[in-house]
Amino acid sequence: MNRLTKQLQYYADLILRLLNRGVGRTLVWLGWQTDNPDSAVEGDFYVRTGSCNQCGQCCQNIYLTYRRKVIQSVEVFGRVQKLHPKEYGSFEPIETTATGVVFKCNALEEDNKCGRYLSRPAFCRTYPTEDSLIHGGKLPADCSYIFKAKQSFTKVLQANLK
Repeated sequence: MNRLTKQLQYYADLILRLLNRGVGRTLVWLGWQTDNPDSAVEGDFYVRTGSCNQCGQCCQNIYLTYRRKVIQSVEVFGRVQKLHPKEYGSFEPIETTATGVVFKCNALEEDNKCGRYLSRPAFCRTYPTEDSLIHGGKLPADCSYIFKAKQSFTKVLQANLK
């Protein structure tokens, strides 16, 4: 399967999931701070812009990914945590949903600031990621990151209906 076919299949799957959830034509995704919060970050299908409000809410209800997939079970998380303790050591599972395991970060302090900001994991430095968006992660509505599709919803839909 070539890259374009793979990308179109990915879009088709995403569109079907969104339509099943009743999501409209525009996707807005909000989230966490990177080292350069004003820069745009390009993924395969989205460009992320914006900066962090530092409310700490996204650190309390987060889907972690490993190898670009949402962690699906506490058992898998345990194995990943043992392999990468610096990256996943601060996270604690709080519930399992149809999407995967939801986590909270134990490094969050009372003022909702990161207690290990200077040594935070790479996951936190780049969060929210395109993978989090595609896999259905949810972040607070008052955050300021925005994900914009590189290709319009209409074009993707038309290409997949041919």
